[in-house]
Amino acid sequence: MPIKENCNLEELLSKIKECKGKVTFETPEGDLLAMKSALCQYIFLSLKNQPELLFGGIIKCELPADYKLLSAFLQ
Repeated sequence: MPIKENCNLEELLSKIKECKGKVTFETPEGDLLAMKSALCQYIFLSLKNQPELLFGGIIKCELPADYKLLSAFLQ
């Protein structure tokens, strides 16, 4: 699911830590970031300067319950 444009990215990363399954971010170019990885989180936050990549990508959750946990941040 795409990320809401007005969401707090730091709060999103905090909620991702609570997810039970794997959470990834897929860029429009097809790159995958494992969102529980500190390195990938750093890369993800650096996308603030490239909104077309940040808001053009999608968050994918392994478990349906994790989508509910992140629903405030996703479209």
